[in-house]
Amino acid sequence: MRADGKDRFPVRVAGTWSTLDGDEPYDISIKLTARGMNSDGDNTVLHFELVQWLAEMLVGDNLAIYGHAYDQLAFGSWELIVGTRHRRRRIVWDGKDSSMSVSESNFASSGTPPHWVTIRESSFRECSQAQVFDAVLATAREINAA
Repeated sequence: MRADGKDRFPVRVAGTWSTLDGDEPYDISIKLTARGMNSDGDNTVLHFELVQWLAEMLVGDNLAIYGHAYDQLAFGSWELIVGTRHRRRRIVWDGKDSSMSVSESNFASSGTPPHWVTIRESSFRECSQAQVFDAVLATAREINAA
């Protein structure tokens, strides 16, 4: 949340980006690029802001981030583990190929080792990082729908 109480990041509404409070539609990564933010540091800031946005969105669905790894030197590749204590999805972003792999595992207890089963792989060649994180949110929300 911004200081004025409005959400900072866009959500997908009927095919366009819009904020939850109805501000003008926008895409955060386009906004940052327009300000000349293209350095490794700026890309890292964008990534962690999107992870924070994702974590805030997941709370409302009784979901959480259980793991995270990020490597700017590997084309901004990352891994997120999201879900519930007993059912999680591992989402791996390959920054070089602009592709995402989604695996799922069930956990009988907190000490149960994961047994990841790939459920889909997708290409996001023409998408911004904000759009990729929109897909991550939708993928995480599928856990509650099943």
